[in-house]
Amino acid sequence: MKHLSILLWVLIMTPLSGHAAATRPLPAHLTLRYAFAFDGWTIGRVTKTLTRGPHGLYRETMVAHAVGLARLLTHVVLADKGTFRITSGAVQPLSYVATRRGDSRAYRRHAVFSWRGQHLIFGGGQQVPLPAGAQDEESVFYAFMLHPLAKGTRDVAVTNGATLTTYRFVYRGHERIRTPAGVFGTIKILRLNPAELRARDACLARPSPQLSRCLRHVTRFTIWVAPRLHDLAVRLRKTSGDRTLTITLTRMIGQP
Repeated sequence: MKHLSILLWVLIMTPLSGHAAATRPLPAHLTLRYAFAFDGWTIGRVTKTLTRGPHGLYRETMVAHAVGLARLLTHVVLADKGTFRITSGAVQPLSYVATRRGDSRAYRRHAVFSWRGQHLIFGGGQQVPLPAGAQDEESVFYAFMLHPLAKGTRDVAVTNGATLTTYRFVYRGHERIRTPAGVFGTIKILRLNPAELRARDACLARPSPQLSRCLRHVTRFTIWVAPRLHDLAVRLRKTSGDRTLTITLTRMIGQP
């Protein structure tokens, strides 16, 4: 379940693409189901939902738990929920709660987005400046559906309910992939946190003979998004050394 919690925030997960910004609105109802695998073995399931309520307020949820043999080892459940609105055609989060239950590492994290005061307020009362376009770990999933990434890079500040971290998303080309939900032409995106970005830049500064060897030791987080599904993430993969963690779309209820 440790590996499950590492990946779940990005269900960043993170629809991005290299084509023009979307013009369709977000769906009123959407349910997405993903399988989580560690080195090819399925160990968890993830369910995400989106619902549009009165006055255009959206509610987002995510629940993840272990399955199969992994269920014998852990009963941890991760659950997120949040609200956001669409302002000037962009996702603007309002509140976000992330919880973990079922073991000694249980937590409840809470963040409120004060756009008028330009502060992000955490559950303990701590405040940090709120940059334009900031998201939570669930709303970022929908933010890029409305505004896909153009070729190049984009930096986005994302909160997990306890901290605020700026991630860089890098366009990496096209690839056709097969998933339980279908075969999709996709856009590949590399996501880098600050430490990964520093490690990559340090490798790029090395002489050519050492470059490929150095880059093999940099953690890689790759996202595949399907433009024909309104830029939904259909696969996410984190590779560190010879270990691989993968989240794959298995079922979709509703039309994105």
